[in-house]
Amino acid sequence: MASQRAVLGIGLAVLLCIIAASIGLDVKSRSDAGWVDHTLVMLHKLADMRLLIRHAESVARGFALSNDPNFVSEFQAARDKIPAELAELIEASKDNPQQTRLLEQSRPLIEKRLAVSSERLRLQAAGDSAGIAALNARKEGRSAMRAINANFDKLTAEEEDRKSTRLNSSHITTS
Repeated sequence: MASQRAVLGIGLAVLLCIIAASIGLDVKSRSDAGWVDHTLVMLHKLADMRLLIRHAESVARGFALSNDPNFVSEFQAARDKIPAELAELIEASKDNPQQTRLLEQSRPLIEKRLAVSSERLRLQAAGDSAGIAALNARKEGRSAMRAINANFDKLTAEEEDRKSTRLNSSHITTS
């Protein structure tokens, strides 16, 4: 009788250990999925921000080539979206202080790039070809965009590394 109780007790203990391990793996799997999702959101937001800046840049060039006033309103719409999108991106990066710092450092560069494009629009509308030539000669827009791209490339590479690490960790948990 005592040995039967011992066997039942051991069986129950093993079953409880299996249940606890199963719950632990489920919690770990959910946590991994959350981190992978966060990484994918960051990559998406970085790509969207880069695209939005490029769009503003492109429509400014379109206006310079065509003098079509529709490009001015399109530029203003893109320019007006950027601060809110950048704030969202910075907020999403709060789990990584280095990324947040790099995004904060990118803010004045983005503002500079947009200011150069705005100035180009103003000079083009005024027909000031000498002003446009001087603006082009300073290459402020290009240098700002180069720095922005370097920062975003670094952020994207870090997120891609995180994604790989997190996916590998998740695969180990689910295997």
